[in-house]
Amino acid sequence: MTESRQARFQFNRARPDPRDITKNRHRGADTSNVAFASTPAKARAKHRRIILDLVWAAGAYGKTCYEIEVALRLRHQTASARVSELLKDGWIEDSGQRRPTDTGRPARVLIVTKDR
Repeated sequence: MTESRQARFQFNRARPDPRDITKNRHRGADTSNVAFASTPAKARAKHRRIILDLVWAAGAYGKTCYEIEVALRLRHQTASARVSELLKDGWIEDSGQRRPTDTGRPARVLIVTKDR
């Protein structure tokens, strides 16, 4: 790829913010920022804890984000955001396995990080 073509693709591409994992995903969308700000820190911490407990209890079998949503009756947006935080903080990791969701699409299987 030529240098000028690369420059075109890089133009307007925002640099990820390493402090906010969700900001990297939604590229600073105002609705996502409002959702994050409106969720109390205690609720986020509680959800991270119950998700971590569920994944830990599953052992090497692990859990997909979809399985977490169903088991804990969480909305996808809630479960996905907390899973992203747990991944970023090193509490859970991708096992390399894949299992289908309810739509049949493959989903990564998450396990508790080995050194935790």
